[in-house]
Amino acid sequence: MHVHIPGGKASVRRLFETSGLQSRFLVHLMAVLSLVAAVAALGPSVGAATINVTGIGDTLSNNGVCTIREAIINANNNAATWSDCAAGLGADLINLPAGTITFSIPNTPSSFSAEELTVKGDLDIRSSLTIIGHPDGTTINGAALDRIFDINPDADGDPSTPTPAITVHINNLTITNGRQNDVGAVRVQPNATVTIGHCTISNSVSWANDAGGIGILNGATLTMTNSTVSGNTALLLDGGIKNEGNLHLNFCTITRNTGVHNRAQGLGCNGPVCNVRNTIIAGNGINRADTEGNITSLGYNIIGKLTDDSGNLITIVAATTGDQFGVTSAQIKLGVLGPNGGPTRTHELLPGSVAIDKGKSDGLATDQRLLKRPCDHQAIANAVGGDGADIGAFEVQGCVPPDDCCCRRVRGRLIGTCCPKPTPLRLSNPR
Repeated sequence: MHVHIPGGKASVRRLFETSGLQSRFLVHLMAVLSLVAAVAALGPSVGAATINVTGIGDTLSNNGVCTIREAIINANNNAATWSDCAAGLGADLINLPAGTITFSIPNTPSSFSAEELTVKGDLDIRSSLTIIGHPDGTTINGAALDRIFDINPDADGDPSTPTPAITVHINNLTITNGRQNDVGAVRVQPNATVTIGHCTISNSVSWANDAGGIGILNGATLTMTNSTVSGNTALLLDGGIKNEGNLHLNFCTITRNTGVHNRAQGLGCNGPVCNVRNTIIAGNGINRADTEGNITSLGYNIIGKLTDDSGNLITIVAATTGDQFGVTSAQIKLGVLGPNGGPTRTHELLPGSVAIDKGKSDGLATDQRLLKRPCDHQAIANAVGGDGADIGAFEVQGCVPPDDCCCRRVRGRLIGTCCPKPTPLRLSNPR
């Protein structure tokens, strides 16, 4: 796939730098460019359909409105099972509308009944597909009826038949308020390869077991970039993410998750692969362990507490370039999960955060909000080998005090050496 942009990447970057990134058009533009790049990287898709969801309801009814539940069923079945939506055909693309989709079909007869057809409870993904949220923001609220996504290619559940491999991409979504006995929001099952980008997974609960936010089972793979996992709870282990398979994190923020008191609150890694880079895993629980298990640091990470309540080391990780371990909430200085621009909520890096300018962008041009990355501040020293990118999902834009390039408004006046020059006032008929 080839997309021509007059002036190339440089012209887009100059447009962002001179506009201050205040225009909604620019956010939409970056969302489109990110999607085009992702699709191009995957190569041509043979026989794929585009399914446009037209309503934010949670219904199964041939009423002329395509819902997300109907769209996923059609994609799973490679058919027009529900005539409101386009027929599925291979590795489909599902576009979601702006707004909040709230679950209203409970998983009966009980909240933990096994059901793999998407007709009730969670959204069961059984085939390769891509789900894209709207640039103005799309939220999927589980209403505490079930987890949100169960990505499971084993459609028939028969151990005597081979399980196919599927690839699933989820982008630009807020996934919140899921609830299940095990894995509260997103479960990735064997033979599924999943990427999550520019998403927030929040306020979900595993009420009887592990993984309040995300669970990656043995034989599954999850790559997550520019995303936030926040405010999730597990009765037992790993309130944020539990990995028993293959996990790759880059520019993610995992914070304010909780689990059982003496174990990891944020991230537990017991699978063969747990690679972490440019990621914050701190501020989970109250003076509790942020992590446990075996983690491979690929550099530029901030990790909080590595020990249990008694001071026993429960995380095996070797520090490498740019890593900061043992960081406290007071040092990381994260704002509340809130609307800081872009399609999803994020944790802002407040002035003085040890994450600012301490990462390396690795070619990524935007943060979770689709705003410019890196944004290097002159008064803050970069990490060794870094380029001024911030660690985590949020990139501070402009500059931060006490940078002498700061432009800020004080009593109605713009103060700072990088402020735009005022245009002289000209009077057409001076007196």
